[in-house]
Amino acid sequence: MPEQLSSLRIRSVVSVDERDRWIDVATEDTPKLIPGNAIRFDFLLQENAAIVDGGNIASSILTIKDLATGGGAPSPADPALMQQTITSITANPSQADWDAGTAQHLTFFFAEGATNLGKGKYWMALEVYLTTGEPITVQYGKIEFEEDGVGLATTVDPITNYITLAVANSTFAQQASLRASALFAWFGDLAVADVVGSWTAPVAESILAVQLSAQKPPVGADLTFDVYKDGVTTGESVTLAAGSSHAQTVLSSGVSLAIGEVITLVCTQVGSTTSGGFLTVNLIRQPVNS
Repeated sequence: MPEQLSSLRIRSVVSVDERDRWIDVATEDTPKLIPGNAIRFDFLLQENAAIVDGGNIASSILTIKDLATGGGAPSPADPALMQQTITSITANPSQADWDAGTAQHLTFFFAEGATNLGKGKYWMALEVYLTTGEPITVQYGKIEFEEDGVGLATTVDPITNYITLAVANSTFAQQASLRASALFAWFGDLAVADVVGSWTAPVAESILAVQLSAQKPPVGADLTFDVYKDGVTTGESVTLAAGSSHAQTVLSSGVSLAIGEVITLVCTQVGSTTSGGFLTVNLIRQPVNS
C-alpha cells in the first residue's frame, strides 16, 4: 500500500564528538524548512561512530534562534524563536530501525503555528540533560527556512510571516509583539496529573493564550489542563474539546512571567472513552516591554 503524505520530517545523525553542522540524512545537506508547515525532527545520537545508550538522558531541548550579527552563534540571553522540551527518550534504537525510519533517540514536533519564521538562516542547538542533572550540548549550527510563496502571509512581524487561522481570528494576534512558540510535546496517551513540558521565560513576558494540537483527540470527555507557574497553580485552565484535534484557549487574565520563571501544564481530565495524546502545545507570548 502506498505511503500517505505526512508533515515534513528532518532526520539527523548527531555525532556528539563531531559538532560541526546539521545534516539532513535524506538530502545530505543543511536542513531546509518551510515556514507555516508542521515539522518533525528525529535525532539519532552517536559517539565514535556508534549509537549511544540513551538510558541516562532525562530530557532534551531543541532551540532555534536568530543568528548573531555577522551570522554567528547567538547569545544565551537571546530569545528563542522556536523551542521545545521533551522527556520521552528511546534509550537504544537499533541501526536497522533508524535506517527503516521507525526509531530514533529523540523526536520533536512543531505544529504549523510555531514555524512562522521568515526566509533566511537561523541557529539551532540540541541539548540533553542527563539523569545526574548534567547538561550536554550535542549539536549546534545553521539551518535554513525557504519561502514557498503560499500560505497566510502577514506583515505584522517577520516571525509571524505565516499564522494559523485560530491565531488570525484572535484580536490580539494583530499585535506586532506576539510570539507563537511550540514548546511542549507529549508522546503517548495522557493521564490525569501528567505534567506536559516546561517553559522558562527568557525575558519578562505574558502568556496570553495556549494552543493545543492532538494527533489522538480525546473521546467521551474533554482534555483539560491547569496552568502552573513555578509549581503553583495560576487559576487558568485550557481545554481541548472531546473529538477535537485543535483548540486555542485565550487566558482570562494572562500569566505574567519574570525572567527565569517556569510555566507548565498539568493534566486534570482526559477523555472518558479515549484519553487523548500525542500532544503539541503552543504558547502565545508577548514581551512585557515591547
